[in-house]
Amino acid sequence: MWNRIREIIRKEFRQVLREPRMRVILIFPPLVQLIIFGYAVNLDVENCRIAWMDLDRTPASRDLQAAFVSSKRFLVTTELVRDEQVRDLLDHGEVQAVVRILPGFARDIQRGQTTAVQILVDGTNSNTASIVSSYATQIVGDYSGRAMVRQQQAKLVARTAAVGGPTDRMIRLRRRDNTQLARAIDLGVPSPLGVLWAPAGNRMYVPLTDKTVRVYDPNTGGHVVTLTGHTDWVYGAALAPDGTKLATASADGTVKLWHTGENRLLATLVQVTPRTEEWLIVAMPGYVAASSLKPIEWRAANLTTPPDKIPGVLQDPELVKKALAGEKVPPPAVK
Repeated sequence: MWNRIREIIRKEFRQVLREPRMRVILIFPPLVQLIIFGYAVNLDVENCRIAWMDLDRTPASRDLQAAFVSSKRFLVTTELVRDEQVRDLLDHGEVQAVVRILPGFARDIQRGQTTAVQILVDGTNSNTASIVSSYATQIVGDYSGRAMVRQQQAKLVARTAAVGGPTDRMIRLRRRDNTQLARAIDLGVPSPLGVLWAPAGNRMYVPLTDKTVRVYDPNTGGHVVTLTGHTDWVYGAALAPDGTKLATASADGTVKLWHTGENRLLATLVQVTPRTEEWLIVAMPGYVAASSLKPIEWRAANLTTPPDKIPGVLQDPELVKKALAGEKVPPPAVK
């Protein structure tokens, strides 16, 4: 069989090459086409007509539109406000694609959540539609990458600013009517992440990178007490309007509520699952209130009370309310 195939190929070559004009037709036209098409044929799509539908109307959505325009591949011919306009433009071929920015676009980016941009492409010409979709996806991807880099830089700057102050790590108190230095409080090794002044109680609260909140007397500069309990940097603090309670927020994902008069912990607030409505409040000395007890795993360590009985003893919203109000409640009957 192979011998016959070889003979057929040899016969065809002899038949083609014995005619000089056939040699020219077989060699030169393909070479000319190869050279001409290499310079003349371009599959790039430029100045693609698109419509823009911005349902968010924020600086972030306008930045994305600017990225499309500055790419030189897209030409925004119209801006839409209704979904009916999208269908009409695509059906009549007036635009090759429509970009829809959904509501909450900027909010989701600010929160670090996943957001979506809808790209509707006219599929009449499948090759052009594929190229347009690829270009648009690339621009959105580049924008997403830049947004992620900006968020990471913001976090880095925040941490750097927190630890990059004077090497003495001091809080300097100045009078409004006299800008000269009045008093300096040396914090030692940890860096302050904020200062909260409570004039009513004549106290100053300083969240620190050593996972604590220090309380100072601003008049004397003396250290009053250190509030401990967080397991990561304490980023902020806030006082109740009457100044009787202090809330501290930490990178460990918890918010702790303190009694300012007695400097004691009242409760710990936890968001059980990020970006959900599941919450948990653990009030001192151990009572619990929660949106749901399903995410909580109970373990009895050195206790005679069975684990299945513990939720019924500790879950007491009324006692949790009293503890949050600053009242002292009896310890739970767990043995």
